[in-house]
Amino acid sequence: MTAEDAAEIRRRLDGMVDCYNNNNMYEAAKYFLVDCTCMAPGKPTFVGREGQAASFRRSFEILGVTKLLWKVDLFHHLDDEVALTSYFWHNINDDGVDLCNGKGCFMWRKVRGEWMIAVEVWNCNPDDK
Repeated sequence: MTAEDAAEIRRRLDGMVDCYNNNNMYEAAKYFLVDCTCMAPGKPTFVGREGQAASFRRSFEILGVTKLLWKVDLFHHLDDEVALTSYFWHNINDDGVDLCNGKGCFMWRKVRGEWMIAVEVWNCNPDDK
């Protein structure tokens, strides 16, 4: 992975988080491949951007999340077209309360010159509901 690839993935992550924090879940989901796979704790695996957007919306509507805080932990280069990023996340409400947090991993694929999220696996801390 080149330095340019790593910088592009970081820019794309920042763009996704900006969309999420502006409650624009369909735009946030566009950083995922059309046939992406998401494995979330205690939920069936889902495939596709629509499922990803719905998952994002649930955070806002059910939990009362208004902001996602995000820290990329590591980049893992697998080859010229596949990479992994691991991350820590916190879902915060308007009062600054950390409603839930955890860690996760994205598998990225370079498709037609653009880095896209192909797979997301994440968890919540055990005391989170």
